[in-house]
Amino acid sequence: MANTSRDVELSTLGVREVPIREASPGEVEMVEDEYASVHMHKTKRSKPESTTAAMDAEKADYEKRVAEVKNIKFGRDQFKNIAENISFEKKRSCASIMYRYLVYLKVTFNEIKKAKFNFFIGFFAVFFSVMVFAILQSVLLKAPVIFLRLAEIDEGENDLVLEAGDWTGYPFLNYSTIEYIASTSPINRDALQLHTARTEFSGTVFATTNCSNAPASADFMNSSIAYDGGVGDSDPTPVCAANPTSGTRNCIREYCGDGETANIYLYDDAKEKAMGFGRTWTYEKPQPYEAILGPRLGRRLGVAQNDTVMLRFSVATLLEAIVPTTDELYADPNLTDSMIDILDGNLPSAWDVLYIPARVAAVSDGAKGKVPEDDTVSNIFMDFTSFAQMLRESINPVSRPYMDRYLQKMNMKHYASKVIFNIPNRINELTDPNFDVIQKRVVDFASKVLYSIGFPDIDTELNLLSEMSSLRFFNLFLGLILALILSIMAALVAILIYSLLMISVETRTFEMGVQRMLGMERKELFQLILIQGMVYAIPGWALGLAMAQVGQLFVFDLLSDITFAELDPIMSGDAIALSVVLGVGVPLLASLLPIRRALGKDLRESLDVRHSKTKAVKFSIERSDNQVVSWSLIASGLVAAGFGFIIYYVFPLSLLTFNLSLLLYMIFGLLLAMLIGLVLLSLNVERFIQFGVIWVFLWWTKAANKLIIQKNLNAHRERNRKTAIMYGISLAFIIFIQASFTVQVDIITYGYQQQYGAYLSIEMRDPAFPVSPLAMAKLEQYASNNTNIQDYAWSSFSLGDAIGEANRGGTAFTRLLNIGKNAVEFSAIYAASPNFFDVTLDGFLTVTQSAPSGRMNLSESLYSPRGSQSALIGEGLRDSLVITMEDEYFTETNVIGAGGFLPTITYERMRPEAFIEAAPVFIYSQFTGSSEGIVVSFPTWSRLSGGIFPSVNDIPMKRFLIKIDEQLPSSDYEDIRDEFESIMRGEPSYRILDYRERAGRIALVSTMMNAFGLFTTIIAFLVCFFALMASMYANVYEQTKEIGIMRALGLRKGKITAVYMYEAFVLIISSAMTGVIIGIVVGVIFTYQQTLFTQLPLTFTFPALTVILVFIMAIFSALLSALGPIRGLMRLKVVTIIRMTG
Repeated sequence: MANTSRDVELSTLGVREVPIREASPGEVEMVEDEYASVHMHKTKRSKPESTTAAMDAEKADYEKRVAEVKNIKFGRDQFKNIAENISFEKKRSCASIMYRYLVYLKVTFNEIKKAKFNFFIGFFAVFFSVMVFAILQSVLLKAPVIFLRLAEIDEGENDLVLEAGDWTGYPFLNYSTIEYIASTSPINRDALQLHTARTEFSGTVFATTNCSNAPASADFMNSSIAYDGGVGDSDPTPVCAANPTSGTRNCIREYCGDGETANIYLYDDAKEKAMGFGRTWTYEKPQPYEAILGPRLGRRLGVAQNDTVMLRFSVATLLEAIVPTTDELYADPNLTDSMIDILDGNLPSAWDVLYIPARVAAVSDGAKGKVPEDDTVSNIFMDFTSFAQMLRESINPVSRPYMDRYLQKMNMKHYASKVIFNIPNRINELTDPNFDVIQKRVVDFASKVLYSIGFPDIDTELNLLSEMSSLRFFNLFLGLILALILSIMAALVAILIYSLLMISVETRTFEMGVQRMLGMERKELFQLILIQGMVYAIPGWALGLAMAQVGQLFVFDLLSDITFAELDPIMSGDAIALSVVLGVGVPLLASLLPIRRALGKDLRESLDVRHSKTKAVKFSIERSDNQVVSWSLIASGLVAAGFGFIIYYVFPLSLLTFNLSLLLYMIFGLLLAMLIGLVLLSLNVERFIQFGVIWVFLWWTKAANKLIIQKNLNAHRERNRKTAIMYGISLAFIIFIQASFTVQVDIITYGYQQQYGAYLSIEMRDPAFPVSPLAMAKLEQYASNNTNIQDYAWSSFSLGDAIGEANRGGTAFTRLLNIGKNAVEFSAIYAASPNFFDVTLDGFLTVTQSAPSGRMNLSESLYSPRGSQSALIGEGLRDSLVITMEDEYFTETNVIGAGGFLPTITYERMRPEAFIEAAPVFIYSQFTGSSEGIVVSFPTWSRLSGGIFPSVNDIPMKRFLIKIDEQLPSSDYEDIRDEFESIMRGEPSYRILDYRERAGRIALVSTMMNAFGLFTTIIAFLVCFFALMASMYANVYEQTKEIGIMRALGLRKGKITAVYMYEAFVLIISSAMTGVIIGIVVGVIFTYQQTLFTQLPLTFTFPALTVILVFIMAIFSALLSALGPIRGLMRLKVVTIIRMTG
C-alpha cells in the first residue's frame, strides 16, 4: 500500500496497518471531511448559524461528502481499525484509568520517536536549567564567604576579642578561670566551645647573621651574651661597658646593629587550629626557643629557616603582675628587707628588658589569618605554653635571685593579653546574604560569652564584624545581582519551555485533530499534553539535580581554594526547592497556553492538509459577551496595582525602618521591570530594524531572496517574537551584568584609592602621637633625594582632635555657622600642603564652583591672599548653610577645659574658596548630613587654633603622601616602603597605607565577578540557542509545502538553505542590536545610581570585548540553528516534501 501522508501521521498513534486497497487522493480527501462531519455530530456541535448563501452552500457540501463517503470501504475499515487500537471510551474503573495513561505514554513515546530533536531540546533545557539554577542558588547562599575572606584579611580570623578593661588598672586576663567557666558553665555551652589565649609584646628582633662585631666564639643561642657581652664578668677587656645601674653589659645593639621592630605573639597552636583561627596556617608548633617570622620581617632581616635571631622586648608589666602584693612579700620569711624594697615596685629598669634567642622555624608567606594582613609592624610567633620556661631561663641574671622563686610557680595562662572566641561553625554562621542576620548572630554570640564570663572588667572588640559592616553594601549588591540572574534565567527557561510546547502543539495539529475526532475529550487532551511536558521535565529535573550536586562539588572546591574556607558540599534545601519549582513547576505553568491553543483549534482546520499552516494575514473576532474575561486587562491591572503598592507603602517603609536590603531589592526589581519594559518596547521597531539589517548586511543578495526573507519574517513574526524577546532580554542582561560587575569592582578600587589618596602613604592613628619633627625631616629628605618619588605632601589632624589632645583632660569641637547664625553644622577642619591635589590620585576631585585663582591649583589657591581667609567647602554644607561664593560664614571653635569648665569659644570670619562634591582623602558630598570637613592652609589652621599651635611647625601631621609612577617596579616600590618603615621605627601608632596590598584583594573580587559574568553569558546563550533552534525547526516544518513547491520550480537546495539561514541571521542580529542598546541604557542608569550611593566618580565602562563576543556567538548560533532543520528537509524528495503535513 502506498504510504500516504495520512498514514504517516496515524502511524505515530500506534495504529495497526490492515491489508486494504490503495486509496486514491480523492478518497483520502473525502475521508478527511467525513471524519470532521462525524465528530461534529458526536459532540453535538453545529456550524454557526448564518443566513448567507455561502454558509448554506458550505453546509450542503458537507452533507454531500458525508453521503458519498458512506460507500467507501476503505474509510470505514480504517476507522474501525483505529477505534479497536485506541479506545478512548469512558471507563470509570482503576484499570481503565491506568490503561488510559499507558495509552498517553505510548502516544507520547511515539511522538518522541518521531520528533527526537524537540524532545532533546526540552529535556536538555530542563536538565541544564535545573543544574545551573541549583548551583547558582548554592553560590548565592555562599557568596558572602568572599566578603568574609576580605574582612579576615583586614582583621584576622577571630570573631570576639576580650581584653582587660583599662579602668581596672590590670593589663592581663586569667585564662585559666575563663577556661574553667567555659567548660563548666551550665548555660551557653554552645557559644563557649572555641577559645584561646594570647600574650603580645612589642620589641626588636636582631639577625645574628648581621652581628659582625661579635666575638668569634659568641654563642647567640645563649641569652647571656645579651647581658655580659659573651666574655664574662672577669674579662679584663669587655667589648662593651657595663650598665651603671644593673652591672650588665647590653651589647646586642653594638654587635648586631639596630634590628627591626616587631610584634611578638605568644599563641597556642593546638587551640587555634581547633577553632579555625588561621585556616591556612600549615606550620608546625614552634618548640621552645623557636620562632616563626612574618614575610616582611624575614625579608628585612635577611634570614631564612634555621637561622638565629635575638628578640629584645620589655616584660615590665608581666614581672609586676608576677610579683606578689606588699603584704605577701613581708609575709615571706625568705626575703630580706632589701629584696622586699626592690620587689615592691622598685624593680630596676634594666630588669624589664628580656633577651630570648630563637631559631627560625619558618618564614611564613603571609599572615594566614593570624593577624591583619596589612599590619605595618612585622610579626613573629612563639609558643604560648613554653614561654614561662624561656622567661625563667633567659631573664636578666642579676634579677634571677629575686624573681626565680616566682617564675618557678608561674602559669602563663594567668597572664593573657587577649582571650579570643570564635563562633562554632563560623563559616556557615558568617556567610548569610543578609548582613543584619550575621550581625544578630555575632552580637548574640558575644552576649552569651560575656554573660557567662562576666563583663564588668572586660573590654570587647568585634573588629571582624565592623570590617564586614564596611563591606555590607558590596555584599548586598552582589546578592542582588545573583538574585537578578536567577530571576532572568528563570524567565528565559519558562519562555523556552513554553516555546517548545507551543511548537509541539503547532506541529502536531493534524494528529490532535484525529484524536479529537475519534472521541478524545478536552480533559483527556489536556492530560496528554501535560504528560508530554512531564516526560522530559521529570527526567531532566532528576538528572539536572544529580549533576548539580556534582557541579557544586567543583564550584565549592574552587570557591574554597580562593577563600580558604571549608564549605558544606551537600546541596541546600533552598537549592533543591528551587530546582523542583523550575524543573516541574515551570513546565506545568508553561503548558497552560499551549493547551489552550490546542483546545481552541477548529477541528476542520486541524485536519486540513491541503493548505499551508503559514498565515500572512491573521484576524480575530471579539464577541460582546459579559462572560468573557480579559486576561490582558487583569495582568495590566495587577502590575499597576503592585507598582503602586511598592511606591506608596514599601518604599516609605524601607526608608523609615532604614531597611537597606528591602530598599535595594525594590530598586533592583524596578530596574528589572525597566529592562523587560524596554525589550517589549523594542518590539515595536523590530520590523524596521530587521529590514535595515537585510539591506545593510545582505545587500549583495538578489532582490528575490530579500523578498522571500521579508515574507518569511512576516509569516513567522509571532513565533520569532518569542525568540526575539529571549535574545533581547538575554543580551541586554549580559551587558547589564558585565557593567554591574565592573561597577562593583570599581567601587572597591575607587573606595580604597579615595581613602588612601596615593599609592603609598603614612598615616598616624592617634592625634596624641603625631609624626615627630625628626621623622618629618627624614621623610622629606628621603622623598626629595629619591628619583622614583615625584612629589610629596602633608595633611593635618582635624583642628578639634588636635586641640582636644593638647588640652589634656578637656575636649574641643568645631562648627560652621552662616552669617546670621541660624544655620549650624558640625564640621572638622583640616590643613593641606599647597601641592596636595597634585600629589593625590587623579579623578577624585570634583569641583562645582571655585573662586578665580589664575594658574594656581585648588590647594595652592588656599595660600593666596583670598585663600588665607577661605576654605574648601562641600556641596552639602553649601546647601545646609545657604551660602554662595561671595557670602561669608563663621568658624566656631569650642574648647572645654578639664573639669567641665565653661568653654572658650572663638569665631573666625571666612569665605568659600570652592565648593566640592568629592575629593581624595577628605570626606565631601553633594548631600547634606554627610559629616563633611573643610580644608584650609596650614597658616589658616594655626590661626584658627587660637594660639594653641602658634607655628606651622607645631601643627600635628596625620598623613604623609608621596607621588610615584603607577608602573614602578615592585623592587623599587618595596625599597621605598622599607625605608619608610626604617624612618618610622620608634614612632608610636602609625600605619603604612599601601594600595598595592589592597590590589591583590581587589583582584580576588574581580576574578570572582568575571567568573560569574562568563558563567551567566554562557548560560543565557545556550538557553537562547536552543530556543532559536526550536523556533527555526517549527518555521521550516510549517513551510514544507512552500519549500516543496520552490524545489519543484527549480530552486536549488543551497538557495533554499541560504534563505532560512539569512532569516535566522536577520532575526538574531536585529535582536542583538536592540539587546545591546537596552543593556547599555540600563547599565548607564545603574552606574548613575551607584554613584549616588557611594559618592565615587564611577563611569560606565562599555564592555567592547563582551559585545564583540556576543555578536560573534549570535551569528554562529543563527547559522547553526537554521542549518540543522533545513538540511534534514533537503535530504527528502520533492514529492515527499509536498505531501508532508506541514
